[in-house]
Amino acid sequence: MDYEQFKEEVKATIKDYLPEKYEDAEINIVQVTKNNDQKLDGLTIRSKDSSVTPTIYINGMFDRMQNGEKMSDIMREIADLHLNHENAVGIDVSKILDYEKAKENITCRLVNAEQNAEYLKDKPYTQIEDLAITYHIKVNDGPEGLMTSPITDKLMKQYGVTKDDIHKVAMENLERLTPPKFVSMQEMMMEIMLPDKSDPNYDIMKQALTEQIGGADNLMYVLTNENKVNGAVLALDQNIMDKIAEKVGGDFYVLPSSVHEVLVVPKRADMDVKDLEHMVQEVNATQVAVEEQLSDHVYMYDAKEHEFLRADKAEARAQKSPEHESTNMEQGCMSMDGWSAGIEKQKSAQNKVTPAHERSADRSKNMGGRD
Repeated sequence: MDYEQFKEEVKATIKDYLPEKYEDAEINIVQVTKNNDQKLDGLTIRSKDSSVTPTIYINGMFDRMQNGEKMSDIMREIADLHLNHENAVGIDVSKILDYEKAKENITCRLVNAEQNAEYLKDKPYTQIEDLAITYHIKVNDGPEGLMTSPITDKLMKQYGVTKDDIHKVAMENLERLTPPKFVSMQEMMMEIMLPDKSDPNYDIMKQALTEQIGGADNLMYVLTNENKVNGAVLALDQNIMDKIAEKVGGDFYVLPSSVHEVLVVPKRADMDVKDLEHMVQEVNATQVAVEEQLSDHVYMYDAKEHEFLRADKAEARAQKSPEHESTNMEQGCMSMDGWSAGIEKQKSAQNKVTPAHERSADRSKNMGGRD
């Protein structure tokens, strides 16, 4: 069975796994443009009494079938995903369509502007350097997964507000809706690789892991949110960035690990931006799924000017104003190879724990809601 046949089989037989009330449901498979203009096929099941229905992405399920999983098991999973989501979420559509009700749940994400040209063409966004802030309504975030709805140009026009209005609200909501998490690389790797503290071997494994990655502590940090989903946008919150600058002692580089997190490296005079960019590009090419990549560039936060900008532009400006150059010279030094190895270990650990298609921006057991 090839992929096209798989899609037709899913569409033709899904009702066999659903309750009788879905006998007259409308079944569709639509192509959805996701981050970095990646195309995914989403199954929608719309009954007569449903106002909003989840989109269940089936691309990864085909791969699982090819690897030996039974088609009947996959179909039961699809049915369960839809039913669990429908039972768990009672959506008041007015909380999406009515701006006064929607605005308390408006949040934002960060994507690559150039790589999302098609995705962005019908949506309001704010461009900062080569990145784009997009706006979304948080509909639900529970055991059944995260459900969001994108704000389109059409919806913004219906609201009767401007992009600047939406941007202001989204940034004001950001820390409340997506609380930040800022930890050392060591702490993050510990969480990923040793999630079960009740394991009788936890202390032994922690000691071994500490010895292996201990050199990275306090030289590299991870900024994300508590859910570790679409947390990179926190790098554009000035309040958060100012707190980080205070903690690390001044200017710092921001390495775009993925749309879910960024890495923070305190700036030192012995660092070369080109080396950092090469590291980011290599990790993107070998460790990060295409749909999760954010950028191949390195950024810098200027603590004095409270400004987020591309690191190469910051260097050019510093050359014109030597006094602008940071004097942040911490003790100790870690090579570029050491940093790269730390990132690769983090990505490798994440991929072992959670498959890439389940860590994607919608991370809802292959379910993306309306977004």
